[in-house]
Amino acid sequence: GKGAFGKLCTRNTNEWEKQFSDLLKYRDAHGNCNVPTKNTTLGRWVSSQRKKYRQFSSDEGRDEDHVFGWSKELRSRFQRLNEIGFNFHVGKGKAQQKKSN
Repeated sequence: GKGAFGKLCTRNTNEWEKQFSDLLKYRDAHGNCNVPTKNTTLGRWVSSQRKKYRQFSSDEGRDEDHVFGWSKELRSRFQRLNEIGFNFHVGKGKAQQKKSN
């Protein structure tokens, strides 16, 4: 089956919009979209967007049918996140250096 990506219900959409709006507020306050991912609803949401994006990106290279399963809604969400300067790829750079100390 298509799993979580096949159906995007209204509740999901409303929740996504709410979190997106919280992310905009965070960006306005901090000047970036690098929300700490621990212990906050927004942080968990941000993590899940990155995870979905990674799955999406790895599927892009596969056969057309599989990619077609990705909804337009999801693509447009990634587009919107991209437009506000959301970083889908974290963990390279500073975060990695911290761990090695």
